[in-house]
Amino acid sequence: MATRAVHLELVVNNTVQEFLLASRRFIARRGTPDIIYSDNATTFHAADDALSSVVCATAYWRQVADFSANHKITSRFITPLSHWKGGFYERMVQLFKISFRKVVGRTPLMHEEFQTVVAEIEAVIYSRPITPFREAQSSVSALRPIHFISPQVSLQIPPSDHLQSESAVTAYKLGLWYTESLKVLDPFWHLWHTDYLAALKERHQLRIRQPKYDVAPRNINDVVIIADEKLPGSHWPLGLVVKIHSGLNGKFRSAAVRTSSGKLLTRSIAHLHPLEIQAECTYSSDSHRLLMI
Repeated sequence: MATRAVHLELVVNNTVQEFLLASRRFIARRGTPDIIYSDNATTFHAADDALSSVVCATAYWRQVADFSANHKITSRFITPLSHWKGGFYERMVQLFKISFRKVVGRTPLMHEEFQTVVAEIEAVIYSRPITPFREAQSSVSALRPIHFISPQVSLQIPPSDHLQSESAVTAYKLGLWYTESLKVLDPFWHLWHTDYLAALKERHQLRIRQPKYDVAPRNINDVVIIADEKLPGSHWPLGLVVKIHSGLNGKFRSAAVRTSSGKLLTRSIAHLHPLEIQAECTYSSDSHRLLMI
């Protein structure tokens, strides 16, 4: 099974030095990838030779916990002017860029605020359900990218009313600041969530080659995402398909789904989305750890 994770790293410019520093931070936190795929940007080409020499410097990397200096990174560049060749990772990056630009735009952010927002956006992306996880045939649960990276981490951001302080004035001011800081994250969640579900449906549409708007779960016991715009950020309600309803023309129109709480809901097919791996139906025996930049 293969899955994608998006690691967002803040850099101050597009120089080789910044790229190498960002690479070192990535390796220190995520481990060493076997292969780095990237486009043909001058920065990446210039950094290739330097990165190879750094990775092979065993004495240096002994300072990094849990790092094996025996793993050498291979750099691969996609064909110039052939951006579609990076489609297996560019789609996720594109969804982030579009939503981020719409939300942030030209809003000025302090470096620390920008860094915090980027980290929280990364958490939002990691929280998406990607494939069913079944302890039993009737279970309603899914694996998420965060389960592969930091299984014990909770990605839920506490609301501002959980903040406490001995000073009521300090608590009030801190609460206002916290609320203001979420004005970037909350709109991003709603935009990214909508675009991501649309991308899932589009991918599933291409795979099963059905007419537009007739994308449906194909089997009973499929785990699906239930679209609900009223839920707060980073919430992905899941449902188990227990019955599929067809219209007079024989095409799927709605389905009965059971939630994790046991509640039975009937929803239009338009509000039920396949999970990422169900939608793409791609599996790989390749055991390499890949980094796409």
